[in-house]
Amino acid sequence: MTDAPGDQTAPAIDGDQVLYVASEPSGPGAAPLDCGGGGGGGTRRAVRGTGARNGGSDDKPISAYGCSAGNPRSRGSRNVWDQDPPGVTAQADIYGNACTIAFGDVHTNDYFFGPVQALTCAGAISGYADNTFRPYNDTTRGQLAKIIVLGEAWAINTAGGPHFSDVPASNPFYPFIETAYSRGIISGYADGTFRWGANVTRGQLSKIIVGAQGWALDTSGGPHFSDVPPANPFYAYVETAFHRGIISGYADGTFRVGANATRGQIAKIVWGAIQQP
Repeated sequence: MTDAPGDQTAPAIDGDQVLYVASEPSGPGAAPLDCGGGGGGGTRRAVRGTGARNGGSDDKPISAYGCSAGNPRSRGSRNVWDQDPPGVTAQADIYGNACTIAFGDVHTNDYFFGPVQALTCAGAISGYADNTFRPYNDTTRGQLAKIIVLGEAWAINTAGGPHFSDVPASNPFYPFIETAYSRGIISGYADGTFRWGANVTRGQLSKIIVGAQGWALDTSGGPHFSDVPPANPFYAYVETAFHRGIISGYADGTFRVGANATRGQIAKIVWGAIQQP
């Protein structure tokens, strides 16, 4: 973070820092999704401080959208957006609050580094008191519901709840489980429970992600994994996630559909999914 001469705002972004943007304009003249007073719309994206970025011709100063420089609109007081004037592609000054995360066990060469940074900045996931993320730990069904709901930025909806006998309103995951249920992406068991403390499997994760994104099922060319034949209940979801490029298997040609999904895997898959239409 610098106040280098010539930068549009202070503090300015310098170096190769990655910033996760709440939204980008849908086209020239359109307002950012989180900037009031206009239509607009857009999708999340990342901007590098001194590198190439998406957009350019559709970037305008904040003032063009009716947002004052002293009162930028942001999600969770952390996300930021591009403030370059139209046509400028060589620089990428950012106005807002930059979010930087440094977990002791998440390194820049880890496949989940970027997704962990992004989802943490979005408030969808968090680390532990000892400044670790523990990317190889398992994740529970309740935790996944929270990550999905916050990652997708869905409004909390507990109407008609509780819908599961083991998830009362006092449960810390209650609002997220109920919201995911209202969206039709999770279901419980025949005994009326959700089993929120049980670990989520790779197969379950695939189904929930595909449902959350509303993707049409695509099994063309399948099966792509030797242990997920068409008879497997998760087959269509695993294949769809594979076609979307958000999952991959192992060197032996398996997917290990029943294996527990780790925190690092979930961060990568969830972040990869919400970047797509």
